[in-house]
Amino acid sequence: MLALTCKTLYDKDYLDNMMLLKEKEIHPVVIFKDIFTYFNCVKRFQVKVKNFVSEKLSNEDIWREIQNNLDNITDTTVFLKELKNFLEERLLLFTDKKNKKWCKETSVIFIHSIKGAIKGLTLCFETNLEQITPEFIKNIVLSTIFHIIGTHEEYQGLFDKISYFYCEECNKLDNDVIYSEKLTCLKCFK
Repeated sequence: MLALTCKTLYDKDYLDNMMLLKEKEIHPVVIFKDIFTYFNCVKRFQVKVKNFVSEKLSNEDIWREIQNNLDNITDTTVFLKELKNFLEERLLLFTDKKNKKWCKETSVIFIHSIKGAIKGLTLCFETNLEQITPEFIKNIVLSTIFHIIGTHEEYQGLFDKISYFYCEECNKLDNDVIYSEKLTCLKCFK
């Protein structure tokens, strides 16, 4: 009977570890020493993206290409190709160059979301596409990206899902923590 109990516990532990490995395959795990470091990394990502988008949309050739293709913007648009590569690079930096495949796939999701947002904007201005300005596109692009990475919402945004911290109570790794004098996972928070 003891051998059967040990085997059952071993099998459960094995399956639990396999589930952890499966989760880590889905997305990278980025461990931060504290919440302040995390927010600094998020802010750095946001500032770099904002500067990149602003710079690109101020380029006359890039803006003209976007304007000429507003009703059917595609992945081959120079702006979107360059933005995809830039986002992939910034995601790699955020994740300490872990999981290149995830970063590439996530940058594609950003681009598809941006194309959808731009399509929605063009539908609003259907008969007056010339009224769409670089500022409109910049705001749509940044709003889309920043809402995907969201860090202050009820539902975890992209960066919240991949960012982990050690609970200062139980010393376990968790991505859903509360800072109240010390970093605490929800299980330990009282």
